[in-house]
Amino acid sequence: MMREEVFFEAGQFDEDFGILGEETDLSWRVWLKGHKVLFVPDAIGYHAFNTKFKPAKEYYTSDRVHYNGCRNYIVMLLKNLEKGTLWKILPLHVSAWIFAGCAMIATLKIRQGINIFRGLMYCVRSYESIAKKRRKIQEKRKISDRELWPFIFTRAPRGYYTQRLTRYLRIGLHG
Repeated sequence: MMREEVFFEAGQFDEDFGILGEETDLSWRVWLKGHKVLFVPDAIGYHAFNTKFKPAKEYYTSDRVHYNGCRNYIVMLLKNLEKGTLWKILPLHVSAWIFAGCAMIATLKIRQGINIFRGLMYCVRSYESIAKKRRKIQEKRKISDRELWPFIFTRAPRGYYTQRLTRYLRIGLHG
């Protein structure tokens, strides 16, 4: 939930995202505008995942999950990180997506692997439009990555990323 004026000030949802990461991207831009984003562990939210409104087999296809997941994640980094932070973080994340795409193909999840590479190629082909969004966000940011980092970074427990990657390769879903 957020105030309407904050929603519009932050630029609303990025319509290019469609599915996956759109709320994270918006929250990040809210933070960059100097507003607070709060985590409320007792809050209850309802999501239409795998219901009659969003049946998993129709709504969460590889085209949407793997393509949009990769594309949106990289676009989010490109738009929201400061230049110095971007050059440190982006190569690691692009490498992880390349590894995930290759691992999908190696485990005979060909469509998923191709969709990951399609997501990466979108970022290359659409760099000018992404750069335009980036300039708009960076020109109006009020908080630096250094100031924001303590709020968004937590060190994951040992084995967390290996466990997530293994699950991702096994069942093909994020989370």
